Amino acid sequence: MKRELFDPLEMEDTTFHLTKEQEKRLIPLYKPLDGQQTDVSGTAEDIGGIAGIGPNYASGSGGAYSTARDYDHFTEMLCMEGRYQGKQVLKPETVKLLHTARAYQNLEPEPGYEWALGVMVRTDPVRGGSFAAKGTYGWSGAFGTHFFVSPKDGLCATFVMNRADIGGSGSYISRKVEELVFGIWGDKKANG
Repeated sequence: MKRELFDPLEMEDTTFHLTKEQEKRLIPLYKPLDGQQTDVSGTAEDIGGIAGIGPNYASGSGGAYSTARDYDHFTEMLCMEGRYQGKQVLKPETVKLLHTARAYQNLEPEPGYEWALGVMVRTDPVRGGSFAAKGTYGWSGAFGTHFFVSPKDGLCATFVMNRADIGGSGSYISRKVEELVFGIWGDKKANG
């Protein structure tokens, strides 16, 4: 991952195993309790408790650490059909395969969405209650991280937060981020 993806995308702080220096900069995981944001890092609500992840865990489903800057480099590369800063990191065909809906037995993770290769694709945004354009794809982390790419519009966004009560892709915050971005985008297109 480091050689093929993280290094070419200048994702200097993305890793499965934090250094001591990175551990010092790790943002706490919060959850609202009794009207206050409470640090629940290292508890059963944290990634280790939810998924039984230990320090040697390395998986795309959890366990990777990153920064907003690094994650946005990844999102930008997908939006640019595999290019980042003039370098071809992934072939355009690979990026297209990544977001081509391939629902196993037509399973919908949520109404109006279908699975692709590690991302969800908005196949019917109206039915799914999404403000995104048809064909928009992305993923949301369990603690509020959210990215999406709209190939039709050449538009992408990366949003990060660290809250234990957000709920991944169906979270109200993920939907609000899409509503705001696509609302602003639509206004700009309408006004030239």
